Amino acid sequence: MLDSLRSVLRFRQVELDPVARRLARAASVADLRLIAKRVTPSGVFDYIDGAAEDERTMAANAADFARIGFKPRVLRDVGVVDPSTTVLGPLPDTKRDLLAELQNNMDSVTKQWREGNLGGLWYPTLRAKDVALKLQQDHGTDISDDKQPELTSAVQRVTLSAWQIDAAGDLGNKEKISVLYEVFHAAVGEILGLYDATH
Repeated sequence: MLDSLRSVLRFRQVELDPVARRLARAASVADLRLIAKRVTPSGVFDYIDGAAEDERTMAANAADFARIGFKPRVLRDVGVVDPSTTVLGPLPDTKRDLLAELQNNMDSVTKQWREGNLGGLWYPTLRAKDVALKLQQDHGTDISDDKQPELTSAVQRVTLSAWQIDAAGDLGNKEKISVLYEVFHAAVGEILGLYDATH
């Protein structure tokens, strides 16, 4: 339990210097002003903190400063939000090119696997995952309604196994990749077969 607490709590060192301790608690200029008011004789503080006569210049300066604000440049045009991103380069647009890309990536995965290059599996597996998702998104309607559950299942298996192959490759876990490779290979084959049947 102590280890759990230690992982989320951090205790500051005890500060023996009272000035440093007070200043460390200040979070704004207003906090610093209050500290100064408490520790400075009132005549001196009023002289430094105040302004001449009716303090109009200080009031004008404070008002000008208060009018300054930040204009955050976020959340503009949020009518249509697209959280997608392309990390591994742009994907083809046509179904024919996407299917060719999927096959090429599957071939690359097979080659890397047979050569024992576990660290080289990440790119073609994640790329194949992106291609499978784009195929389903952009060309899913080409698959008949009765085959849609098969497509969805195959795309899900490609996606999950791609992420798991990437993680297992980082760890050099050949046994786990062996099982995942079979799942990935079969799922990609199913996707290619489903689209091949639409010609």
